[in-house]
Amino acid sequence: MLARWPNLHQPIVDDNPSTIPPTLGSASEQFWHWLSILTGQLNPFQFVPGRTTQFPNPYDGHLWTIPVEWNGSMMIFLYLTALSRTRTWIRIAVLLASIAWAFRLGFCDQAIFLAGPLLAEASLTWPPYQTHDTNDEYSTAGSGYQGDRDQGVNRRMRMTHMLGQFTTILCFLLGCHLCSWPETLGAQSPGYRTLATRYTPNPYHGDETMTQLFWLSWGGVLVVAALMYSPPLRPSSVGEPLLQRLFTNRFAAYLGDISYSMYLCHSSVNEIVGMRYLRPAWFAWMEANREAASLVQQNEAAAAAALMEAANVRYLRRWAMGTFVNTLVLFWVSDLFNRGVDARSVKFTKKISEWARKKF
Repeated sequence: MLARWPNLHQPIVDDNPSTIPPTLGSASEQFWHWLSILTGQLNPFQFVPGRTTQFPNPYDGHLWTIPVEWNGSMMIFLYLTALSRTRTWIRIAVLLASIAWAFRLGFCDQAIFLAGPLLAEASLTWPPYQTHDTNDEYSTAGSGYQGDRDQGVNRRMRMTHMLGQFTTILCFLLGCHLCSWPETLGAQSPGYRTLATRYTPNPYHGDETMTQLFWLSWGGVLVVAALMYSPPLRPSSVGEPLLQRLFTNRFAAYLGDISYSMYLCHSSVNEIVGMRYLRPAWFAWMEANREAASLVQQNEAAAAAALMEAANVRYLRRWAMGTFVNTLVLFWVSDLFNRGVDARSVKFTKKISEWARKKF
């Protein structure tokens, strides 16, 4: 608990603006304005409704998630402190009631934090897929009743394994689909229209942002549950679960290491590097669109179509180049930020925590 707050907030101090902040008359005024915004950002008691905070940050609006992370972490610490010595069924009942209450009141971000301990309790109460040893006492019999019994056991194992693979893969794909909920016009998008109109509860229905947050929360729970209960590739293998292989390779582990740094740096890189390609490409496409509209009015539809086709090709070429360069720069900057700021912040906080435990 002592380390959570500085681990989340120390790297924010070194974060670059993702948008053009308000320009003040002097450097001192600009500094004090930034410091006042930072003070509000660091407030551990602020309320976060939806994607807004009590102290909006004009230097980087994406930082609204940091208070959400802090509030959720403190709620989990409180839950663990209050219920760690109670019976399992009491902990699960309290978690289910708290999650339902949070969803009912519209606090889906806090509900998904509570879903973490619930999944942890589920993994202990109903352990994930257990591999079975095919060389047990039943497989030693080569014929007769014992051999038939062994074949029946193996058949049930294969059916259970296939059912587990099908269920977890389906759950994983559904979770990924929900996690891809459009930020805008989700209620009108194919694949999401029915969920938005028929199955979104009242606290979220009609609000585009809250509807997205509601289904993103469910998508995250489904993805984690699918990864947790995913069986190995083969029934007789003792290897890692199939779906977890997507996230246990070296590249995925590296992405996990720089994920927080990438979150803090991506907006600045997108504005400085990516938009350097996309803005001219977009303006050129809009100009070509106006020229095509003028040609259509002059009854030159073929020329207008050829003009737009060439404009589309140029835009896609510039978009691809911008995406490639932006991605390279983003990985480079995130790696530098991780090693220079985030990793050192974690080490510093660890030293403070160790000192506090020894001192007091």
